[in-house]
Amino acid sequence: MGIALICEALIPMLLKGSEKLIEKIGENAWDIIKKPFQSDKDKALIEKVAENPDDAVSKGIIEYKLTDILEQHPDLVAELTKILPTIAPGMNNENTLNITGNGNKTVQGSHNSTINIS
Repeated sequence: MGIALICEALIPMLLKGSEKLIEKIGENAWDIIKKPFQSDKDKALIEKVAENPDDAVSKGIIEYKLTDILEQHPDLVAELTKILPTIAPGMNNENTLNITGNGNKTVQGSHNSTINIS
């Protein structure tokens, strides 16, 4: 699981908090994750994403800050890679879609599916 996927899973937890995550990684690790979001401006940014989850710009800023902090703590990334799939539904879903030819119309499946079209 890469940092981008970890960030994707952590954003909702930053918005609502996550007792399960805090219980598994501990308060110190949670403090590291939320450290870049202590200012009033950053808290307003999180609230903005909570109100409008499709706000790609604000969400991107949060992802950037999370990526920066996670890159500084590879041990935390390793721990989150193990823990997140157990508490964040859908974190293990991998989808593959292979298309060969021109003019194909597709819909991506889910739930660990593999789709091959030739």
